[in-house]
Amino acid sequence: GIVDECGICNGPGATADCGCDELTDGACDCEGNVLDAIDICGGSCAADVDGDGVCDDVDPCVGSLDACGVCNGPGAIYDCGCADFPAEDCDCNGNQADAIGLCGGDCDADVNDNGICDDVEEAGCDDPEACNYDENALPYDPPALDEGYCLELRTVTEHEEGDLAGQTTYQVLLHAEDPTDFVTSVYGNSLETLAVNTTTSFFQHVLGGATPENVNPLLLGAYPNLAFDSWITIGLDGPADAINGESGAATVQSPSQAWVTAFDPGFGASGGDIVMDDEVGGVWYILNGDVNGFPEMDGTVLLGQFTTDGVLTGNLNIQVFPEGDNTNFVKVNLPIGGNCVPVSLNPACEYPLGEGEDCDGVCINDADEDGVCDEQEVAGCQDELACNFNPLATDDDGSCLALDVCGECGGNGIPDGECDCDGNVEDAVGDCGGDCAADVDADGICDDVDPCVGDLDACGVCNGPGAIYACGCEDLADGTCDCDGNVEDAVGDCGGDCTSDVDNDSVCDSDEVPGCTNSAACNYNPLATDEDGSCAVLDALGECGGSCPSDLNGDGICDSDNVFGCTEPSACNYNSAADVNNGSCEFFSCLGCTDSAAINFNPNATVSDGSCSFAGCTNSDAVNYDADADLDDGSCELLGCTDASACNYDAVANTVDGLCNFDCYGCINLTACNYDNS
Repeated sequence: GIVDECGICNGPGATADCGCDELTDGACDCEGNVLDAIDICGGSCAADVDGDGVCDDVDPCVGSLDACGVCNGPGAIYDCGCADFPAEDCDCNGNQADAIGLCGGDCDADVNDNGICDDVEEAGCDDPEACNYDENALPYDPPALDEGYCLELRTVTEHEEGDLAGQTTYQVLLHAEDPTDFVTSVYGNSLETLAVNTTTSFFQHVLGGATPENVNPLLLGAYPNLAFDSWITIGLDGPADAINGESGAATVQSPSQAWVTAFDPGFGASGGDIVMDDEVGGVWYILNGDVNGFPEMDGTVLLGQFTTDGVLTGNLNIQVFPEGDNTNFVKVNLPIGGNCVPVSLNPACEYPLGEGEDCDGVCINDADEDGVCDEQEVAGCQDELACNFNPLATDDDGSCLALDVCGECGGNGIPDGECDCDGNVEDAVGDCGGDCAADVDADGICDDVDPCVGDLDACGVCNGPGAIYACGCEDLADGTCDCDGNVEDAVGDCGGDCTSDVDNDSVCDSDEVPGCTNSAACNYNPLATDEDGSCAVLDALGECGGSCPSDLNGDGICDSDNVFGCTEPSACNYNSAADVNNGSCEFFSCLGCTDSAAINFNPNATVSDGSCSFAGCTNSDAVNYDADADLDDGSCELLGCTDASACNYDAVANTVDGLCNFDCYGCINLTACNYDNS
């Protein structure tokens, strides 16, 4: 053969890059060099981690640039691309949100946070629970609260008709000092007493209770008086809304002062007073965090509702955490009523009675005209005796069912041939599901355990002859009178304890009662058993056993005791001691003048006959005129001038009056027309 140029017999010759020699493993040239990190043969680049062909020691970004040119950056991840907008901005253009949240909007204020700018809102009702709620209404600013805590007694309704006519429904509310005050409890004990009193009684609805939890709005259509039930609370007038953080008040009562029991459902129409004044005491309370402990927008917390036809008085002890401080609390004792001035809610708001009613409480939709709005109707069984009775139902849907004997609502009872609801049958002695195979004598005892298969006679002998003796199973003993071995006593009582009956009248001597036994006697004693000769009769005056034989004139005085004489008071011989008139009265011997001043006075006369005569002056012109005189005695004294030479001489006068006048002037000419002869 042929040796090639590399000295190999029949070899291939210099076929490799390096002639007759091959590249060593890993080398990239015939000098033994290798590729560096960026694939340069014999190069000096130790690493190119990101494989971008740029050695890491000179690569400006070991990795990759994101869309925003940042080495290994997150890219355009912000709302505005490669950069976020400032916290105060709402978009990438530098705009900011206005008061109602519009980016770049022009609303400056939205005080009630209702999403409507205040400059387009108007006055009205801002309470979402009111039937005339206006979402565009400005927020209502209630009047400022009075300083200090006090209890308001607010009149809710004065009932003028129906079952509650004459009663009044009141609510007791605490006025807080601060809108963030938290009420947690109302309590009482022997040191800090509590009382809610009425002069009559409190109305209790049969569906109500001590708290308003039972005042279900769905029941008010069928039971409107339930709205006026009497109860205690903290901030609620109906069931608590747990989802929104409300909680009903819990109660504790003393065993000796069970005020909660008196307000339980079904107690009736006369709840009792609430009194807590013993050592145990009582309380109604909620826990910190229950939102109903904070005041309403008028600054009040509702603590109770009471309906009565009496006068409501009392006081409450209240625990308050001022300004919602869960650590420090105050206790206040306040009289119901106090000096509170009621603060109204937004007066523009009107509140319906329930869903589906207008502001006047009238149903908007009431297809069956039953007084329950269609939106409030609850279909179900309304029969209280049915096993599926639904107390919330307002519309009977005909679904009422009864319990069968097996307690199944609407079931068919015990199947034929069975004796109970478990499929058992009666055995020979009537036991349901029993194992007795036979009871021949039908005495209710299974034959395999019956001590007498047959009949026990009256003497306890199985199938015996019975009680054939005088004493049943035995005969009387000699001398005895009954089957107990007793003998007759002195009055013939079997087993009696009488030892003696001397008169043989069947009454024991120790039981004898002496007395009158004649029923016709006035002193008859129906209890007497022994006649003692004391019987008596009524005398003429009706006295039992009296001694008066007669009273012929029936004047109640025995004839032997009467006094006879003149009984006529106007008679001359009237006898005041006489009780029987004997006809001796005479009326003339005592007549005459009985006046000792008269000239004809009769000292023997006792009855005046009008004949008295009196002497005196009878001339009415006299100074000593006597109007009673009927006989003139010449004693009249007539005053005047008695001197005949005086101008005023009075010929009739007999008594000088000292007034004689001797200077007599006048016309003495007999021919003159004014001649005066005096």
